[in-house]
Amino acid sequence: MNAIIQKLDELERVAKRNGQAIGVAAAFDESIDAIAQWTQEAAMRGIEIVGVSALTNDPKRP
Repeated sequence: MNAIIQKLDELERVAKRNGQAIGVAAAFDESIDAIAQWTQEAAMRGIEIVGVSALTNDPKRP
């Protein structure tokens, strides 16, 4: 699970640098558990988890 958390932390750094980031994971129990844990902590840091369609339909982007 630590490897997944590390990748999520890396994804967070990309999102902070670029304003958004897209991550993909397989629906394995370990992945789901790690993402659920990380998401709760990330929300306290201002990270919002959304579906990829929310990023593709952003009216603020040219």
